[in-house]
Amino acid sequence: MADIIVGKIHSLNAKFGLARCEQLGNKDIRFPIKDANGNLIVPELKMGMFLGFERAHLEPWLGNCFKAATYQAEKDPEKKNESSNTSEPETPGRDTEVPNRDMFTYPYNFVHPANPLHEKKPVCGLHDRFYANRHSGEIVCVLTTKTPVFIPSSQEWKKAVTLEGHTKEKPKIHWEKPFYTLPDDTFAIPGSSLRGMIRSVAETASNSCFSVFDDNSRFAYRLTKRLPFRRPGRIVKVGESLKISQMGIVKISMDALSVLGIPNHVSVSCDDNKIKFMCVDCFRRGEPEVIWAKHDGKEWPNISPKEITGTKGKVVDRSGRYFIEKDGMSYRLPKPMGQKYRNTTVSFKAKKFPRFSRGAQWYVSEISGEPTIGRMKTGWVKWADVGKEGTTKKTHQVFFEETRPRTFETSDTVIENYKIAQEGKDNKNPKKLEENQLVFFTCDNEEKFVTSIGPVRMHKDVYRYSTGHFLKQLGKDVTGDEDTFTPCDDPDRVCPVCQLFGFIPEQKDKSEQGIAGRIFISTAKLISAVPESVPVPLRILGGPKPKYYPFYLTGEKGKIHQGFDNDRPNGRYSWESDLARMPGRKFYWHHPNFVNQPENKDYLSHHPGENGEKIEEPRTDQNITARALPAACEFRFAVRFENLSSEELGLLLFAIDFNDKADGNHCHHVGMGKSLGMGTVMLRIDAVKLTDRKERYSSLQKSGELERDETLKCLERAREEFANTMSAKNGGGSFEEIPNIRDMLRITDITNPSESSDVRYRPLNLRPDENYAWFGGGTVRRDGWSRGRKYIRPHQKLPSVAEVVENNVRVGQGEWD
Repeated sequence: MADIIVGKIHSLNAKFGLARCEQLGNKDIRFPIKDANGNLIVPELKMGMFLGFERAHLEPWLGNCFKAATYQAEKDPEKKNESSNTSEPETPGRDTEVPNRDMFTYPYNFVHPANPLHEKKPVCGLHDRFYANRHSGEIVCVLTTKTPVFIPSSQEWKKAVTLEGHTKEKPKIHWEKPFYTLPDDTFAIPGSSLRGMIRSVAETASNSCFSVFDDNSRFAYRLTKRLPFRRPGRIVKVGESLKISQMGIVKISMDALSVLGIPNHVSVSCDDNKIKFMCVDCFRRGEPEVIWAKHDGKEWPNISPKEITGTKGKVVDRSGRYFIEKDGMSYRLPKPMGQKYRNTTVSFKAKKFPRFSRGAQWYVSEISGEPTIGRMKTGWVKWADVGKEGTTKKTHQVFFEETRPRTFETSDTVIENYKIAQEGKDNKNPKKLEENQLVFFTCDNEEKFVTSIGPVRMHKDVYRYSTGHFLKQLGKDVTGDEDTFTPCDDPDRVCPVCQLFGFIPEQKDKSEQGIAGRIFISTAKLISAVPESVPVPLRILGGPKPKYYPFYLTGEKGKIHQGFDNDRPNGRYSWESDLARMPGRKFYWHHPNFVNQPENKDYLSHHPGENGEKIEEPRTDQNITARALPAACEFRFAVRFENLSSEELGLLLFAIDFNDKADGNHCHHVGMGKSLGMGTVMLRIDAVKLTDRKERYSSLQKSGELERDETLKCLERAREEFANTMSAKNGGGSFEEIPNIRDMLRITDITNPSESSDVRYRPLNLRPDENYAWFGGGTVRRDGWSRGRKYIRPHQKLPSVAEVVENNVRVGQGEWD
């Protein structure tokens, strides 16, 4: 009988899994998900499941672990002795599948636009009077919360906790925010929030412009270590233009600055940071290091270093680094001297480095009577931002004039890119380039022109294209007109939704004119029983990160980017690319698990651990405590409209209730915390009043309101006209099958994605310090692995809405290597 080893699955991805085996001393076995033919070896694999492996088929992997190509499902060893009469549970289907804790659905997705309801056209002059062939009236709506909702109050926030490390200059406070209320303390949702909620659906349904869109944004990215060379330089002014004079660079101990009295954060060459210094170059990589410096009559080091004299040793070569060995000690030697005296015995003097360095404690100051230290130089200390407490930085930099300095041309684009990269930074670096500023720069292959400038060696550069470029490209691809989806700012070219809601031009000057809307939305007031508003510490929330192009951009047929060349985006589906495309309008998924358990406050105040356990969210200065209203609260508000055509009224009705019947599942999002599942609300139309204005104003006794039956017919006709016009604009067929309508109805359905899918941003088994590796790419080394590395490959393609709904396609962690 085969010797079977039983292991419990603790990690899964698309290709491989890991099972931990007590019989092997809690060592791991790696196993493939599919066989050589692409078939699942064991269907419905999930976290915590037990697998059996034949001991004879195990192979060594990563030193002290194992791998296996074949295996079978096993029962929990502790339950094997249970009665065999116990019926096996039914195999779970798509709607009842136990979640795979390493596979999940991202909180958002995109709806790709189709042809609009109509092209941009001059604004209709419909504000002077009521027109007989158009509709005016009021729609009364009831909003029901399906999950907790939070609209922050405009009142002063309450200080919940003053955190450790709080100072007046750098406040560290955890805030508690109340829910929005009216002056009489009635809970309410402001009309502006409702207007934005309804307008976003109307824009998506009619394929109108992207009205809330910063089309001038250009994003910065960090140049990383693999880029060949960043040169030190100083900004010089030649006439009216700025150029860069290349300089030499050495490093100096941070302790030296306090001894010499050099002020902090000096970024230009001036008398305050000017020093005389001597240095020694004993390193295979990196810059020479200052061993003596003088500034304003003060010297560093202020005590004489330890010195060894009158001794002999042998010069040895250790992979390009040169040392003199003597009595078991090694003394560093500059490379030219090492090459000259290699493998010979010499007399030498040595001194101890003025700063502690585990890798370089002694250096040779003289060899066979020849000094190794260069002549005295003049330079300027450039402060290195030490960053957070606990930094590993131990040196600053000293820039000095080279014997024959080279000058490089800059351009307006490079100068502008520097300003963009520094926007929003809270460091002491200048926000724009100035004369005599000490910088790092890169240049083109011909070494004539500067390609990027930054205050530090690993500085940021800026992508070539703005978001507006891709929005114009989207319009060109869909309709042939690059202005189809750009925000409206010209009264002679107005999209369908801006005709209804109006717009304010981005540049508010006399040359541009906005237009008033014809839809007016009131504040929604609470009509159900006053709920208990319980303070809940939310998980950390942040704004959208469109610079993360693996999700915010796609390529041909949905391909993703292909990486970097020399640390610069290679132009394949990034913000550098002519081939990249914008996927559409961003929508957040509703969270089916939360919709079905809205009373579960742990969903908001706890985050899931590696094994699915709930971990309480700490109160920090990066999150807030919110007094959210629970599910099942009801609010009432009114939507008043004037002079709408039947198509426009049909669009408005769809934007409110998605043409749902009484038992519909489509919901809106409002307020904060959408990515956490908060803000899911359902709208239903409670009453509609259509007014015949001619009759209303021709008699004091008549209200002008249409009868109920006539009103219902008008509403049904409006819905049909909108649907028929959209179908005709998009090749005929069913309204629900128009691509943008189909995807929007899927992503707003509260039953999607399936309840078996966790909705979150990252794998559960990542430590907090590994988040950057997940989103930014790279590798991380795990404790407990002898020589193994876990390669995290985050740049996966974001599955389309159809893939998520129809095939339950999710994203997950990278592969094991």
